[in-house]
Amino acid sequence: MPCRWVCMGVLLLPDMKAALQSYLYTALFSLGIGLLLWGLIGENGWQNIGISMCIGLSVVTSFQLFGKLSERWMSPVIAPIPITALGLLVGLFLGGTLVIGRPLYFFSEEWSSLMLGVFFGIVGYLMFGARERVAR
Repeated sequence: MPCRWVCMGVLLLPDMKAALQSYLYTALFSLGIGLLLWGLIGENGWQNIGISMCIGLSVVTSFQLFGKLSERWMSPVIAPIPITALGLLVGLFLGGTLVIGRPLYFFSEEWSSLMLGVFFGIVGYLMFGARERVAR
């Protein structure tokens, strides 16, 4: 019985390694965005980092959960758009809840964060999409 679990773990290991790499790269990218915003805005630095991490990790989780599924129904060029949008919305909701204390803050009062999220989402998609294509 334990051998079967070990064998299954070894079979899942390549996908798990790739997922962990995606989370690591995304966390570093999100940290960089948070630090950049802290440097540009000069205030609320830890909030910027926390919100950036919420958004980035939500986007990568969306890709882990729905990436392959969405490519079955849509073109590989179009599929990342709704997944990134879903991750951005969940990340802004989590950031508003965990960092600001108001879940709908970014949807009702702070539209600039939504626009920054879209911009950095596109940049991240282009960077990480290119990395994925090179890796394949």
